[in-house]
Amino acid sequence: MTAYGRVFVAARVTVAVVAATALAGCGSTGTGGGSTGAPSPSAPVAGNVIRDPEARVSDWSLAVSPDGTRVAAPCSSGLCVWDTASGKLATTLTGRTAVAWSPDGSLLATEGPSAGQGNAVTVRLLSATDGRVVRDLVGHQAPDTTDARLGLTALSFSRDGSVLASAAHDGTVRLWSVGDGAAMQVLTVGAARPTAVAFSPDGSRLAVASVQAPVSVWDVKTGAKTATLSSSPPQSYGVAFSADGLRLATATRDPEHVVRVVDAVTGEVRATFPGTPAAHAVAFRPGADVVAFTDPVARVVIVWPVSAGAARTLTGHTDGPHALAFSPDGKALYSASARDGILRWDADTATLVARFERPPAG
Repeated sequence: MTAYGRVFVAARVTVAVVAATALAGCGSTGTGGGSTGAPSPSAPVAGNVIRDPEARVSDWSLAVSPDGTRVAAPCSSGLCVWDTASGKLATTLTGRTAVAWSPDGSLLATEGPSAGQGNAVTVRLLSATDGRVVRDLVGHQAPDTTDARLGLTALSFSRDGSVLASAAHDGTVRLWSVGDGAAMQVLTVGAARPTAVAFSPDGSRLAVASVQAPVSVWDVKTGAKTATLSSSPPQSYGVAFSADGLRLATATRDPEHVVRVVDAVTGEVRATFPGTPAAHAVAFRPGADVVAFTDPVARVVIVWPVSAGAARTLTGHTDGPHALAFSPDGKALYSASARDGILRWDADTATLVARFERPPAG
């Protein structure tokens, strides 16, 4: 872990010089969660901020379209969208910090510009076709800071597309009705501050990871906390439900058991992955009992067959990757780092298939 942590301010890519001891939970060049999200709340934003022209993609969040033809991630130009077949940058939309794709492919959720209401943080819904603003959702508040405006950390749609979850540095997770933009629930995580959120497959529960508390599970309809998974230690950056909704995978900085697969109700540990410095984003492969996660300290992606078989290490990043996501068919795996941008891997052979076009320097 170095003494450098990247932050994104007003959709411009920057590098902040900070003390290494203050960056507990960061990778080789930074840290956050996905779902994956924005820089971890545990990483303070330094006042001495310098631009890094090589860091052009926000590696805290990425989203794959439901048909698998496009990948979106915040970048130095705003919200970049790539064609997955060619790896070419297809378009750039207005957005920042975090991104999620609606299950029907029609919407992209991201952080919008300030709504002009003091420290208000806007969740913006965009048309995935033409980038048109569909709706702004206002409720989150940016914490007071003299260094930079801290906004969203993670976004996720329920599988049926009816509910959007947004997590932010203000210590809350908010649930929104996608159809009319109505605020549904406010989940108060508090000083723990959320880093990643994940809906259960049936949409009834939401798992929340944070940097100062164990992973928690909440009832979407009532907003009540139904479980605290004490078997998953504090300082978690990624969380994902299995396809059957019975298990959760969590990514932590516990070197003895950096990734855990636990019972989603009781928190009982079902499997652990030890021996790697850190884990950030985590995802179950569609249709398989396989978990992938990023290790930003070692600058690798790891694919772990949970039930049986040896884990594979995917090498090719030159700086620490954070966000990752499988394609809907599970055949491709995408990972993001700030300087490399988006990399595509063959999920079966664990080989690097393509490096996507990088956006121009900001």
